Amino acid sequence: MLRSLKVALAEQELLKVGASMNATAFSDLLQSGYYRKNGTERWAALRFVNVPDWTQPNATKTVGGYTVAGFSEPGKVTGPTSLTVPVGTLWGEEASVPGGTSVPLGQLNNRLQVDLFWNSTVRDALPMFYQQLHETVLRRTLGAGVLKDSKIQVSNQPFPLTSGQKDLTNTQTSLNLALGFAFIPASVGAFIVLERETGSKHLQVISGVNFISYWTSTWIWDVLNYMVAAVASIVLIALFGVNSLVSAEVLPWTALCVLLYGVCCTSFTYMLSFLFRSHTAAQNVLLIVYLFTGGILMIVAIVLSVIPSTKDLVSNTLIYIFRLLPNYCLADSLTNLITRENPGLWLSKGCPFQGCQPYDLVITGYDMLYMGVGSLVWFGAALLLELAFATPKLRSALELWHVDAPRDDTPLENAVQLEKERVLSGGADGEMVVLRGLRKVFPSRRRAGPKVAVQDLYFGIPEGECLGFLGLNGAGKTTTMKMLTGEELCTSGDASIGGFDIKTQQNQVRRLIGYCPQFDALIGTLTAREHLTLFARIKGFPESELPAYVDSLLDQLTLRPYADKQAFSFSGGTRRKLSLGLSLVGDPRCVFLDEPTTGVDPESRRFMWKLISSTMVGRAVILTTHSMEECEALCNRIGIMVNGRLVCLGSASQLKAAHGYGYQFEVTFASDVDHAKAHEDLRGFLLGLFPEGLRDEDSGAGQRARARYRLPKGQKPISEIFKLVEERKEALRISEYSVSETTLEQLFIQFAKHQEEESEDSSAQDAALPNKDTESSSSEEARELRELRVAAGTGSGAPR
Repeated sequence: MLRSLKVALAEQELLKVGASMNATAFSDLLQSGYYRKNGTERWAALRFVNVPDWTQPNATKTVGGYTVAGFSEPGKVTGPTSLTVPVGTLWGEEASVPGGTSVPLGQLNNRLQVDLFWNSTVRDALPMFYQQLHETVLRRTLGAGVLKDSKIQVSNQPFPLTSGQKDLTNTQTSLNLALGFAFIPASVGAFIVLERETGSKHLQVISGVNFISYWTSTWIWDVLNYMVAAVASIVLIALFGVNSLVSAEVLPWTALCVLLYGVCCTSFTYMLSFLFRSHTAAQNVLLIVYLFTGGILMIVAIVLSVIPSTKDLVSNTLIYIFRLLPNYCLADSLTNLITRENPGLWLSKGCPFQGCQPYDLVITGYDMLYMGVGSLVWFGAALLLELAFATPKLRSALELWHVDAPRDDTPLENAVQLEKERVLSGGADGEMVVLRGLRKVFPSRRRAGPKVAVQDLYFGIPEGECLGFLGLNGAGKTTTMKMLTGEELCTSGDASIGGFDIKTQQNQVRRLIGYCPQFDALIGTLTAREHLTLFARIKGFPESELPAYVDSLLDQLTLRPYADKQAFSFSGGTRRKLSLGLSLVGDPRCVFLDEPTTGVDPESRRFMWKLISSTMVGRAVILTTHSMEECEALCNRIGIMVNGRLVCLGSASQLKAAHGYGYQFEVTFASDVDHAKAHEDLRGFLLGLFPEGLRDEDSGAGQRARARYRLPKGQKPISEIFKLVEERKEALRISEYSVSETTLEQLFIQFAKHQEEESEDSSAQDAALPNKDTESSSSEEARELRELRVAAGTGSGAPR
């Protein structure tokens, strides 16, 4: 913004000011005056200030090296260089002002009138141009050579703040403190939610952490961290001279209010953290809440308190409701302390704070009482919420509605039915893990109806057996794991681990299990050694044995090179190794491994297979995976899940025998033949050999150079099949062929097709599912199925 100042210079008179400053409300505050320094009177700076408010307390004081002498009409400058030369000598000449402005000069009754323009966004523009103007006058009047030895110097000497300005600044300080302290609990809430979001907290609880110990230790740590910021803030308040808050009488109560705020707000944040699933959302929302309650509500209360019609509403009702919020208590107590020192600031008429002590109820007493009691109430509320969420039986009782869906009456596969009957008859009662009709139904977020994630699982796992779960995303594998570890509540049915019920005896169950979740639940700032040490301590290892035990685990996991590096810097394979290692800490009798080798390179995968095989002896293990090779290498029994149902169960050889269909015959034709005719000739040849039971696995692919058929088992021995094909190889224009038994991959693809089809149907109904295991889209499942087909040799590429 360009501002103008009209300056008039007269003989033996330095200035007379008339201003157009685009701020008419302050025009009456423009004053002129002079200082006295070293016996010489000098011109004083101009400032928007009520001059008497400043001169009365500062008379005879020295400010910036100048002694305040008083204010009057425009003063005069006397000294070695006097401006008594008549301005008339400048008649007909021109004065040049820096910046390219030419000022025409003329003799007007021995006076010089200049319009000076400056940019107000540049703080020093006005004094700089003002100084240059006077130097121009000197140069024209006394000659240019004079300026070599003497120049006009401009300095900035701000007036000290008046008492009113100090009061206003102090009041702003109380609000600024409340706003600044809002960032601390918001960050605390973000870390609490992050531990729950990543599964780190759940993993600690599974390992044996008592929820009271978890919240108490977290509270102590957060409060101690807050104390550092609180002490630093109080020191800064004292250094900047906010006397209303740091005088000898008031300082103890200021400090107590600030410290009580940290205690109360930490507990309040813990309670609010249960409203969030995302740590970023928690941080943003909590920050807005605390900024609003510490700033805007305080301003609202102040404004309403000075309006006669709403004053009683604030003092009798609203203020007691607002004090339930810690940030409001902090802002209110600090503002009251300042108002007590300066009673005319906000409530100049009948201030209730006059004569009150800092600790009186109307000053800080109520606020401190609310924060002190609130810290206990909010912390207790957080513990009760944790108890409700962590105890399956209690959480089930607190559910507002029970969600279920009609049961699927589709007949079970023979082995699955036999296992169900074994469990129901009590034949599995002594085994480590027993599931009795375990079922999970999620409510729909839209109109598609409830989603059955797990449908009535019955099976038992003795110690020493590894059961593998195969299935696409959304099949129910991870949901089953979460129910067994207590992370999800089962809709119906029950399960036991080591004879302890997962609903009512969670503490006993947690002593028996180790868990490697699907998504790494590591704490990014801890090293590999610190992770293993932490979980060993949770498991109760004696301190004297910890170093040797942790070192042996590091060697066993080949993590020695990463022992002292923070987990956030680990590769995916290293993170999975560490997660697997955490599941083995304490030698648990039952281990749940949810896709332990996902995202791991082949070499590391082989290493982890060997580690699992060598360490799982004598334990009951449930392994979920997408890898058929992993299941065949590690599992005694394999179960394939489709849309929450266990569709088959048995060893790899049992599954092949029960569900495999003979041999797979794959052919690649020569490149220079008519592929359509070649397909037709081959099909006729095979129908002659196998009139019944022949299956074309590549229907509609007659224009391709490859063909795939399923040949029924038992009609012809495999040696005769090779002999007959070799005899007709040239006539059928076959370049390459292979005959193989049905593989586990092919069985899985056969079952997974039903998952793909049903997923597409549910996608068409626009169903939405509320957890990671059931939220995968049909496109992702189709991609997985294509990858499995390639792995099984049933996609495009060379035949197996």
